[in-house]
Amino acid sequence: MEKYKIGNDFCKAIANDSSYEKYVLSSSSSKSKVQGRLNYVYEELSKYVDRNKK
Repeated sequence: MEKYKIGNDFCKAIANDSSYEKYVLSSSSSKSKVQGRLNYVYEELSKYVDRNKK
């Protein structure tokens, strides 16, 4: 298993993404909103890791 260091570039990219507000900043605790938050972060992390594979 490879290890990855998540840097500020990833954090800045998410913070500047319009979907960030839709999913992560929502104060709703409904199942669909929580699921959306988790899916959003997972998808963005997956893309980040795929781009940074050696």
